[in-house]
Amino acid sequence: CLSTEDMLNYPLLHGAIEFGARKVFFDRIFCASTTEDLKKVDALGRSPLNVAIEMAAKAKCDENYDEDSIHFGSVLKLLLDDQQGGYSRLARISMNCHDDGSNGRRFLPVHNALKLGLSLDDGLEDIVNAYPDALSVPDPESNLIPCLQSAVGAKAKVAVIYQLIMKRPDLIAILCKSPTSGWCEQFPTIPPNC
Repeated sequence: CLSTEDMLNYPLLHGAIEFGARKVFFDRIFCASTTEDLKKVDALGRSPLNVAIEMAAKAKCDENYDEDSIHFGSVLKLLLDDQQGGYSRLARISMNCHDDGSNGRRFLPVHNALKLGLSLDDGLEDIVNAYPDALSVPDPESNLIPCLQSAVGAKAKVAVIYQLIMKRPDLIAILCKSPTSGWCEQFPTIPPNC
């Protein structure tokens, strides 16, 4: 829960994304944003990218989603597009997940997007394209690499699993060669914040 002081210091770009501002307002705030604004974290440790991932997941589940509101897939794309004023390195910055029982573990945006059930069209593909090496980094909670993480739970989609495997088939080959010998030791840990 945010304190009054945290709310007063809440970054403008985060608010434009989280509180469902109309697209025109988001566009204006985004255009006035600097790289430093894109890297800012709120009191919960979330960057604008992380807020957009959470909002994209909520919008998918909301039957009353207002079509005049922000399309979060396009927001994710914009936030990661260096040519459009975004900052692709956001996909490399690990984040806190305070409200999900993660006990302070830090997740890459790809892990959070998969955990929340984003599909490739919802912005997951843009996250992966911005940091393809994330596909070899195990999720700190499940210890599964993203293509395997995407196969777990009610939100699993065959298309997502397949596309992630096709982006890095070498990772599955490693698993097939040594299925019982502590495969996670062959993969890197989450990188420090960039």
